Amino acid sequence: MWEGRKVIVGVTGSIAAYKAAELIRAIRRRGADVKVVMTEAAAKFVSPLTFETLSGNEVSWKLFPERKWDVGHVRLAEWAEVLVVAPATANFLGKAAVGVADDLLTTVTLAARCPVVVAPAMDAFMWANPVVQENVRKLKGLGYKLVGPEEGELASGLTGKGRLADLGRILDAIGEALEDLRLLAGRKVLVTAGRTEEDIDPVRFITNRSTGKMGYALAEAARTMGAEVVLVSGPTDLEVPWGVRVVRVRSAGEMRDAVLEHLGWCDILAMAAAVVDFRPAKVSPK
Repeated sequence: MWEGRKVIVGVTGSIAAYKAAELIRAIRRRGADVKVVMTEAAAKFVSPLTFETLSGNEVSWKLFPERKWDVGHVRLAEWAEVLVVAPATANFLGKAAVGVADDLLTTVTLAARCPVVVAPAMDAFMWANPVVQENVRKLKGLGYKLVGPEEGELASGLTGKGRLADLGRILDAIGEALEDLRLLAGRKVLVTAGRTEEDIDPVRFITNRSTGKMGYALAEAARTMGAEVVLVSGPTDLEVPWGVRVVRVRSAGEMRDAVLEHLGWCDILAMAAAVVDFRPAKVSPK
């Protein structure tokens, strides 16, 4: 499951940043390729050279590096199969929850199309703060995998909940994310989505209020799990998920024909389209 997989480890400015070194070693021992993205605050705790030595790859930490032009955040986001941020500070949680991208790590996170695993670490009172807890709820709602902190002695000398999760728990979360990506590897999935429209005349038609969101979400999820996906879509304003091939249709008849054309190709058929219940027996030319 791990061999040859691509994992980005994001490191933020927490005293627990030193624990990321062991995480990187553990991921590499399992056969995965690791790239590290640090914040500038993290570089105050552990030098980039340490992570470069352990990962075997160049460490990225500047949004505007002093080298030739390169859209680094896009390149890194496209490369990764899983992004894990460990440790994740309260500052990172807040930025990620509202879409702020003012450094390389938050920019890569916003651009990522892969699963994102987040392991927070901070003082117990910070972790218990309602603002932080609200940000955690937002991230979970957005699909981030949270590996919550544990009880223990903290850098402040106090004992409470805020300590970075055990290495094994973080590795399990990464492993689950990698496994999810392979659930449909090699399978071919056909999805129908959106509404259909049936003409009454050149001006009027029968339809419904379906947005197509369910079908598009199914197509995106299947693609994320490694499937080759064809999406037969009725009229909608939604953006086609990355990596999904779309077949545009308008009427129920066109949708039927497109489905039949691909039926022998697919292993899985998910019919989420809202096909209209009636169509005129005759379409008026005027």
